[in-house]
Parts: sequence; C-alpha cells; structure tokens
Amino acid sequence: MTDVGQRPSDLPATYCSDVDGVRYIVIDPTAGDMSGWIIETTDGDGRVSRSAFTREATWYETQDGDWNGLGYGTPKNPWAALVDRGMQITNWIRPVGAP
Repeated sequence: MTDVGQRPSDLPATYCSDVDGVRYIVIDPTAGDMSGWIIETTDGDGRVSRSAFTREATWYETQDGDWNGLGYGTPKNPWAALVDRGMQITNWIRPVGAP
C-alpha cells in the first residue's frame, strides 16, 4: 500500500520552468531520495494527472541555492516532476516502505 498525503514539511521544493515554459517541481537531491515518489495534480476542471520524480533533466543551481531551467548557475540533476501550468498539487504519493 502507498501512503498518500502532503509534502513532508522538512522537504524543500521549488517550482521551476524549463526553457520551453513547462513547469516542474524540483527537489535538491541532498534533501532526500525521491525514488518511486509520485505527485498527483488536479486542474481547474477536476482532471487528475500523476507525475513521477526523475533525475533525467538538467537544472541549474545558483550560488544562492535557487533552481532554474534557464542555464543560470551550475548544471545538476535534481529530482523533478511535471506540474504543468494551471495544475495544483493535491497529493504526494510515497512508495511502499518509504520513511
């Protein structure tokens, strides 16, 4: 069984857009292992989508620790999941056995 709920309060997250304007939620890999985690989002019409966290995309971390997809800062591969414009995160789904 999976655990569905809100983002853990000790897990910092940042919304970022890539160069094409697609929006993601980005988690620094030093903040936690997001393997198997999924976010559930809902749009204004009640349509539900799910997106798994991956470390496939390159994001950039500034000296201030902020993330962006525009090339400002050091390239890294943090955890990221799609949260398109107009979508609201409704649930964080942790994998079986996750703390």
